[in-house]
Amino acid sequence: MAVTDTGPGSLGDLIFKVADHNIITAKAGGTIAKGDVVTLNAAMGADAIPEVVQGTANAIPYGVALKAASSGEYIPVLKKGYVKLKCSAAISAGAWIKAGATGKAAPAVATLPAGGTAVTSTAATAPVEGNRVLGKAETAAGDDTSTFVAYVDV
Repeated sequence: MAVTDTGPGSLGDLIFKVADHNIITAKAGGTIAKGDVVTLNAAMGADAIPEVVQGTANAIPYGVALKAASSGEYIPVLKKGYVKLKCSAAISAGAWIKAGATGKAAPAVATLPAGGTAVTSTAATAPVEGNRVLGKAETAAGDDTSTFVAYVDV
């Protein structure tokens, strides 16, 4: 199956320039590819640098790796901005996204919190998977071989 590519740039490339405070330095806790969604592996170490690993399905996202790295290497991680990602399933433009399998992004869904009461008002909206949201898809992606542009805000 051919890869569908939506949006400008390469996987893991920033689409617009972002302020320096939206990119942090982290230490790779394993092999990470450029453009991977990453999650925290450990709290800050003695060097005051967070350790991140390739994201897994439904994990709490920490950001997006802007460079490939092996375990122990330092990498820039995007916390807020526009970037090109790979998806693990079809995603519609404007949809909320979360961490998917093997560092990819997946569509997030609105869920009713445990013990919550459904509201039938058309103005009511359910929260989107609590603290699992990575951001929003800016372009659509057709399947798990596609790339898309996303706005990340974690």
